[in-house]
Amino acid sequence: MNTRLPYFYRYYNILVETAEFANLSHDALIFNRKPTVVPTSNASSSTSLNHHQQNIKITVSSNGSSDDKVVTSNRDQPITLDDSPARPDNKRRKIITIESDDERNDSSKGPSDVGGEGSSSSKQPQSEIVVVADVDSKASSRIIPQKYCDHLTSAIIRHYDDNKQDQALLDRKIFLRDGIQQLINKNFGEGLLHLTGSSMSGFGTRKSDADMALIFNPNVSEMGKKKSRNFIARLGGLLRRQAYCSNVETIFAKVPIVKFFDKISHCDVDINVNNIVGIKNSFLLRAISLVDTRIPALVLVIKQWAKAHDINSAFLGSLSSYCLVSMIIYFLQTGVSPPLLPPLKPYVDKLANVNVNTDLQHLVPKTFIKFDVRNKEELGDIFVKFFHFWVKKFRQNKIFSLYSAQETIRTYNQPFLDTSAYVLVIQEPFQKDNIARAVRGQQFTDVKTKFSQICEQFKEISSFEELFGDRHQ
Repeated sequence: MNTRLPYFYRYYNILVETAEFANLSHDALIFNRKPTVVPTSNASSSTSLNHHQQNIKITVSSNGSSDDKVVTSNRDQPITLDDSPARPDNKRRKIITIESDDERNDSSKGPSDVGGEGSSSSKQPQSEIVVVADVDSKASSRIIPQKYCDHLTSAIIRHYDDNKQDQALLDRKIFLRDGIQQLINKNFGEGLLHLTGSSMSGFGTRKSDADMALIFNPNVSEMGKKKSRNFIARLGGLLRRQAYCSNVETIFAKVPIVKFFDKISHCDVDINVNNIVGIKNSFLLRAISLVDTRIPALVLVIKQWAKAHDINSAFLGSLSSYCLVSMIIYFLQTGVSPPLLPPLKPYVDKLANVNVNTDLQHLVPKTFIKFDVRNKEELGDIFVKFFHFWVKKFRQNKIFSLYSAQETIRTYNQPFLDTSAYVLVIQEPFQKDNIARAVRGQQFTDVKTKFSQICEQFKEISSFEELFGDRHQ
């Protein structure tokens, strides 16, 4: 056995390339599980091999069933494999055989051609090496090569570090919230102002708006339309007299809001009245962002991609930022294995009776979701799988629920969902209505086209900038 080990090291580079061609994890093949090197001949260790000067035959097979498919290729050509059935321990066994052309030629010669008459040892390849590695069954499902995945993972992390909301900006938003709270206390005598939205969810960027919700009665999810309009009108009048506010505007839509630009935090601000679900949802999203560090990085880069491709606007009939985040959550619940997120049911139920003005401050987002994350996939792989996942789901006439982490067939008599009117239905976990209700026909066609196009790009693209343009946008 010891006499054969040098051959393993001589073929190290070929093994690594073969692992990538066969969609195997490099780490799992070479390092993590210390693959067994099995000699297939009794040739002496002095055989001279130089794989740079020879054609190499590479054979990859899946061990464990009688009808495993074997695929062969020259070393410059990619190898494709059919997945073999997973074993009970959720692993597949891959066998890689490497053999040089010269050795195959020698083995095909008769006894008189090599080693003289009666020489039986020459009938076998002199340096065929079989490497056996147990790898996780998901390692063979990689869509892009390991080298590209590493590059994409690094680029996503870099994008997140460059664009995430930093603590200094969050502190300025909190300072602004405290200032407006004093104004409310002085003029209204009641009401608690909450910072909500992406600023508090863990998915904020350097350019995120400061969304706030003014809660007068935490036991009433929605105030009367007339009463909420009056509060917004009065608050707008007060803000117009503040030196730090500019471009103050009151909008009396379905959810009345007051908008302005804050000269202290240098961001746009939206304030609504008694949007209790929005506050609970912001807390839940914050807890989700803390389950795993890959989640906020994935959210920011997908939102940037959608924005760069003009499909991130509910106003224009495409995907809102909350809809995109919900799509990512559902994918992480059901589209990767092991899942990165659990069903949200127990956490939504726990928040159902929470008083947002008194009880919510005692809940800790970091420990709110108790979930043992076993998924170890790289960000690059997860990012690519997200788009392939939704390209398939877009074709299905189903309701996707974050609450149960399940999908159901759409019918036309479901409460809260006029499913006949929607091209995409993603069920909001608290009120069970459709997060994607703003998505319209032609815009949904554009969304599906953009998702399909990036899946095609993954086959050839080699840099993050080619996919997303300026990552500082």
